Amino acid sequence: LCLAAAPAGLAAREAAAAPAAPAVPGWTWCRGLGRSDLRLAGDAPQQVLPADIPGFLRGADGQLAQAAGDGPLLAVCLLDPRLLRADERPWLRQTRWRRTRALAQVLANLGAAFANDFPADQPVAATPLLAPVPLAGRWAARLSVPLAPAPDPAHAHRDPGPSPLAAAVLADPLAAGAAGWDAVELPATWDQLGKPWSGSDGEAVFTRTVTLDAAYAGRALALELGPIDDFDTVTVNGVKVGSTDNTTPSFWVFRRTYPIPAGLLHAGENRVTIRMFDAFGGARVGDSARSLRLVEPVPPDRRGWYHPDLVTDFPVADDPHRYYRW
Repeated sequence: LCLAAAPAGLAAREAAAAPAAPAVPGWTWCRGLGRSDLRLAGDAPQQVLPADIPGFLRGADGQLAQAAGDGPLLAVCLLDPRLLRADERPWLRQTRWRRTRALAQVLANLGAAFANDFPADQPVAATPLLAPVPLAGRWAARLSVPLAPAPDPAHAHRDPGPSPLAAAVLADPLAAGAAGWDAVELPATWDQLGKPWSGSDGEAVFTRTVTLDAAYAGRALALELGPIDDFDTVTVNGVKVGSTDNTTPSFWVFRRTYPIPAGLLHAGENRVTIRMFDAFGGARVGDSARSLRLVEPVPPDRRGWYHPDLVTDFPVADDPHRYYRW
């Protein structure tokens, strides 16, 4: 019942949350509700009906009511989860979930129909994904700015940004030419590449051609490169798709995955270029053959077990395992 269109005298008032859960009325449309569905799990005002409304029976401390007598059923439910403003007050998110469930229960008892839930035992008809494109193997590489090894982390080299050579190759991979480049196998550490790579810090550039068939043309894919020690900038066909610097926690082991926007890749030859900078210690690109590849991102399955507003990005965010008490 919308109180804005309710009979005269039927108006809610704000009341402080009760310390204990109210009893559930024995009315048929309240079947399936539990006392925990009616309790606020935190301090917050709530809307209730006063005790002296003529022609109505009051229940659950004013959160529920129904018309008295033998006339048509008129039910009043003030369990509106939107009023909790739980996005601003995350400690009330569990109450919002409970009230959402309780409101759905009341509506179902009153004969409301809902879209079918996704059956847990029904197999998902997944759309076939494109096969991953491996990038492990032969790359053209150049140690463009070799630096003497930094003695310790406190004296690590500062990344000055791409050198003129690196900037030119990032923007136009064909500018690399053939002279002065090594053929290397990635993934690898610099020590595995031999001299002059082993024992050096500094800047290096890696580039390779990836040949794609028409199925991949124009698609939005993801470029997986595994960990790069330490910093990197990556382009595809001369367009920057991602970078990692010292603002990323544990950047030396952070696994790079950069989205490639739709329309950037085309059938035939495409160029992937990595400019990296090693500030201290052992340098590496990737850690396994599987870590370097082009993949089609798997779309998130929105038919999961949890409410679509589930969030995990603040310290007191929803932990799905908290809801075992349901």
